[in-house]
Amino acid sequence: MARLWEVGKTESIKVGKASPTEGTFPGSIYFIVKYQDDFMEAIKANAMVGGDNASRAVAIGMVLGAYHTVNAIPPNFRDNLNQCS
Repeated sequence: MARLWEVGKTESIKVGKASPTEGTFPGSIYFIVKYQDDFMEAIKANAMVGGDNASRAVAIGMVLGAYHTVNAIPPNFRDNLNQCS
């Protein structure tokens, strides 16, 4: 894994910029565990890290989405989807 990246202004974690599973999976697990009770904070923190945040977002969204259900996603995020249930 690569360099030390800053998440927001208060915490630092090691995440890789590369897209291979060995680079993105550990970062995804970190966000899932740290923000398990706050879906929106998890996706914000992941976005702030940069790099291959889209690959991490897939795992974060699947796990936290299943845990919190669709109700964790703010209505303004859901409004323009073709289907959301």
